[in-house]
Amino acid sequence: MILVVFLALYGLEAKEAKAVRVTITVVFGNGSNCAGRGICSVTIDVSLRAAQSGSTTTQVIEGNAEVKGDKLYVTLSKGLSDMAINEKGVKSVSIQRPQHLSPDVAKQLGYNNLTILPSNYVMDGNTITFDVKGAPASSPVKGAPVGTK
Repeated sequence: MILVVFLALYGLEAKEAKAVRVTITVVFGNGSNCAGRGICSVTIDVSLRAAQSGSTTTQVIEGNAEVKGDKLYVTLSKGLSDMAINEKGVKSVSIQRPQHLSPDVAKQLGYNNLTILPSNYVMDGNTITFDVKGAPASSPVKGAPVGTK
């Protein structure tokens, strides 16, 4: 009986979402050459020492990320530049191929691996919600600080 209770508690604990601090690097542009307006690519890293955004086509922002179900919620600490507005007048990012998050990011989110699925993702305020799939770690990291590189 105690084993059943322990397993039930562990199962609930393993499904609990945990937000981690991340650095998001956004490259503005559209298409394969990233020219024009809109968001060309988004890179999510756990390093808080990301490169500074020295050009008008790149913005580096700190934020939080957490997985709930099959969604990755990335909330930015501030809004994106107006360069993120595409020709349709919205801030969105188009993922053409599955994007595998780094092992460091996946581990911090409690996964062995985590992949953002191809789709067109529209920002809602300062949040981008990605569809993801991945293999949860057998024992998610609870309350561990996000390390820097």
